[in-house]
Amino acid sequence: MRAFVALDLPDSVAIALGRLQEHVPEGRLVPPENLHLTLLFLDDQPVPALEDLHHELGRLAPAAFDLRLTGLGSFGGKAPRTLHAEAAPDPALIGLQAQIREAVRRAGIERPRTRFRPHVTLARFGAGLGGDGQRRLASFIARHGLLGIPPAPVESFGLYCSTLRPDGPVYDPLATYPIGAAVRPEVGTNDP
Repeated sequence: MRAFVALDLPDSVAIALGRLQEHVPEGRLVPPENLHLTLLFLDDQPVPALEDLHHELGRLAPAAFDLRLTGLGSFGGKAPRTLHAEAAPDPALIGLQAQIREAVRRAGIERPRTRFRPHVTLARFGAGLGGDGQRRLASFIARHGLLGIPPAPVESFGLYCSTLRPDGPVYDPLATYPIGAAVRPEVGTNDP
């Protein structure tokens, strides 16, 4: 099962990003219901490994924090492949990602070590933008890059299944875990 762990966006942030997407001049928009901040991509994993991971994630007690988006950016170098909103590297966010990476290791799932660059993907550009598309994207980033979205408290993160379809991926939640909660739920009450 293709899976990932992601931060669930606060409603106010998701709504603001959805409004911003209405003005994106290029590419295939990520549907508003699919907007998230990936904490760790797991690729294809067997169900028993994801069950073990679910139990490990249920033991985490992440600190509360606010999600603060700092600007717009793109990945792909000279031929951008994605447009994203960049998230401030809050120590609690970085700590949560490190806790998740360790939980993944304890569950016996091996993942390559990659640099964590917290972001929310807004649009994809296939093989990458060239010429006029690059100019339109650069103009959009210059106009909207400051965002002005107020920080908002994050309440949860989740374990998701990703099903690839011709019209784009479909993300289904397998389990949700609270952030900053005083009382942890019983592991196993929210099985994937």
